Amino acid sequence: DDGRVIPALHSAFSRAKSKNEKQWVASTLLRLGDSTREYSDFLIGAAKEAIEDQTPTFIDYDQDGHSVKGRFSAKFEAWCQANGKDPRSVGALQFGTYPEDVLVLARAQDPRARETLRQGLQSPNPLVVGYAVQGLGRLGDTSAISLISKAAEGLPPDARSAISMNLPWYSSLDATLLMERLTRSEERRV
Repeated sequence: DDGRVIPALHSAFSRAKSKNEKQWVASTLLRLGDSTREYSDFLIGAAKEAIEDQTPTFIDYDQDGHSVKGRFSAKFEAWCQANGKDPRSVGALQFGTYPEDVLVLARAQDPRARETLRQGLQSPNPLVVGYAVQGLGRLGDTSAISLISKAAEGLPPDARSAISMNLPWYSSLDATLLMERLTRSEERRV
């Protein structure tokens, strides 16, 4: 209710030096009801790189779909070698930067991000997919649940937990049933 908050955040956005700082300020402004397109465009633009990146995931899975710690996937290593990229740098993007870019967009709860978040369901990165699910849940996009189910089918069993743990953002029976189905398949593997 303090009329100084929004102008202070506008000023903080223009003064921010890092992308991350700008993202969190923009997300806060949108959550507080400021509908300035600049903030939405900034967040969507930052998340698009993560969402459109089709680099194979760095996570290695065994034949049962369990993640293998301390080892890059063969597809990922081959992609890095073929494209002259450092696996550790690309892995850091996939594990840290990209998921956070999608998470900040998800937390903004901006309806203009709906299509971008739906595209995120097609990412080979399970963390990006999980935060796209959270964003769609925060928007109440129940029509995306069938797309989320399809995305889960395309992921190894261990990667599906990124989806199931973000489904509670929905308040729908379909999301609950999908979460239970994914959780049961995870329990069967243990």
